[in-house]
Amino acid sequence: SYILMRLLNSDQHIQIESLSEEMNVSRGTVNNDLKKIKQILSGYDVVFYGQSGKGLLVSGKEYDKRILLLKYVYDYFPDSFELISNIREAIDLISKHSKLNVVHSGLLLKNTAISVKRMCLGHDVEAVPYYINYEQSSETLSNLFRLVEETYSIQLSELEKDFLSYPVNIRTTSYVNPNTLIPHEPMARLLFDKIIHEIRQRIYVDLDEKDLFDSMKYHMMLLINRIVFHTENVDSFWEELINGYPLSVQLSKIAVEVLEKELNRTISDIEISYLAVYFELSLKAKNEKDPKKIAIVCSTGRGTTQLIRKRIAELFGDGLNITEYSEYDYHHQDFSKFHIVFSS
Repeated sequence: SYILMRLLNSDQHIQIESLSEEMNVSRGTVNNDLKKIKQILSGYDVVFYGQSGKGLLVSGKEYDKRILLLKYVYDYFPDSFELISNIREAIDLISKHSKLNVVHSGLLLKNTAISVKRMCLGHDVEAVPYYINYEQSSETLSNLFRLVEETYSIQLSELEKDFLSYPVNIRTTSYVNPNTLIPHEPMARLLFDKIIHEIRQRIYVDLDEKDLFDSMKYHMMLLINRIVFHTENVDSFWEELINGYPLSVQLSKIAVEVLEKELNRTISDIEISYLAVYFELSLKAKNEKDPKKIAIVCSTGRGTTQLIRKRIAELFGDGLNITEYSEYDYHHQDFSKFHIVFSS
């Protein structure tokens, strides 16, 4: 982390011997760390150079440099990215107003601290491909921007404001105002059509494309933002819940392959599980106009059942008819009327 921080924060070549002395380790240890850093950088628009007689240099997109600092450096050297209390308070207000979870709230704090330092050092961020800021009219974010400008005597460009806002733009759909998403549907439709085309090339499956797009379009729009910022959702039990739907998982994997190619990013397996639910609901609900019916069968207690219900509502909205059953009920109920059944 120290070596990566030094490389990302330097505009000049750095000698391996200098890093070895600074860290009080051998040259061999530094070289081993550099191999790991090269592997990390391979997934970003950042290139690692080593030039004989000059040393090491990292070059690339500013937005990816900031993401690297956030993911691999900040937690080890938080004192290098300090924020004053009034800005921290503004971030807390945004978190409450936007209903950010602990992870996204932490991202907002870290991203602000890193971006402020980078701006003060004269590093301006570029436009991030495919990213859309759906929170441009947010008053709480505008207040944060004002405080940053006043405190650090810098002028925030629209690109900087968009970048600072990204942790608020990777939430689940239940916390986002659909009116802010509607104007940007064409981009989601373009990617969706490419996904459907690829699916048609590989598998014969009867999909209601209109129903599928209408149900997953907003999820896709926020998913794209998560992808371009290398944000991984942590939801370990969700993958287990979708394992019983192999066709939908297969369709989802094709969709992810298309998105990875288009966005030039790697997508986590949990996103495959999320998309698989949309495919499964669409397959089961074809030609039906009633709300999609979901059953939750849980043997580990009501708390877990409520957690699953909450996560389903957060991810897929409120337009679902969700019914809960115990393990005993599972053996005495007809589940054929449900579009999808989750069990744990």
